Amino acid sequence: YKSGPNYQIARQLLLQAREAQVRDTYPVDLTQVRALAADYQALLTELGRTPASAPVMRQLANLYAFQLDDKPKAMSLLQEVIDMPRAEADVVDEAKTTLGDLYLLKGEPWEATLLYSQVEKAHPEAPLGYEAKLRNARLSYFAADFKLAQSHLDILKEATTREIANDAMQLSLLIQESTAEDTLGLALKDYSAVEALVFQNKIPQAETGLDALLRKYPGHALTDDALYLKAKLQRRTGDYAAAVSTLGQITGNPKYDVLSDDALFLTAEIQDENLKDKAQAQTLYQTLLTKYPGSIYVAEARKRFRRLRGDAVQ
Repeated sequence: YKSGPNYQIARQLLLQAREAQVRDTYPVDLTQVRALAADYQALLTELGRTPASAPVMRQLANLYAFQLDDKPKAMSLLQEVIDMPRAEADVVDEAKTTLGDLYLLKGEPWEATLLYSQVEKAHPEAPLGYEAKLRNARLSYFAADFKLAQSHLDILKEATTREIANDAMQLSLLIQESTAEDTLGLALKDYSAVEALVFQNKIPQAETGLDALLRKYPGHALTDDALYLKAKLQRRTGDYAAAVSTLGQITGNPKYDVLSDDALFLTAEIQDENLKDKAQAQTLYQTLLTKYPGSIYVAEARKRFRRLRGDAVQ
């Protein structure tokens, strides 16, 4: 019932579930994204622009920013949330973090780091603060200031939020491994520039940059990372067979053992969700369980393997 106390929350949760589905569909269906944005806008019109509807404004801004490439509209919505009297502090700071991302996309890193640092300061020992610090680390990484990035990451590796700690650990390891063999970090500069293009959603340019990097630095420690990123971009653009082939270059080479389980899981996921080859996916999930029992993907692979095998859902 529209007059019920839970109506607004239920509508928001329903739209968020749809958003997750749209976001995880490869390639992105812009018609669905526009329909979702229209539904968010309709809900906002119905509820009015109040502190209670500020989360809806932020979700709509995310769609405009990262899916529909309408950054001015996104920035306007986010600034409105930030300036809104009595809006919840967490919602305001989430809006600041996203607005920082948009300044970074616009090529204004100083504005971005100012916003990230405000959120860091407001939440020094909380997930929101850790997320802002991770963004500051990423900003330094994109700018090829690897020492500054590393100083942020060293703190974040101790974060209480497991996902953020893992992200920090992965980026830290990437920097350490790449600069150990190439002290000037030349290949890493090229790779971080490619990741900046991905962040800006410039996928064709990123793919071109990856191919150039793989030709320029054959056998470099970054090769498996570059191949893995290339496969993810191929999947994102709907080139599933090419993605599987690229991942095969990782799983078929013992030298790339660090990313082997990641590549195997992603291959299984593509076979399962995109190519709809359930038998092949089941085999690959089973291989991962057998070959990499300590992998972070084991729990999810086991669940998917059992589903494909037809086990009763617990």
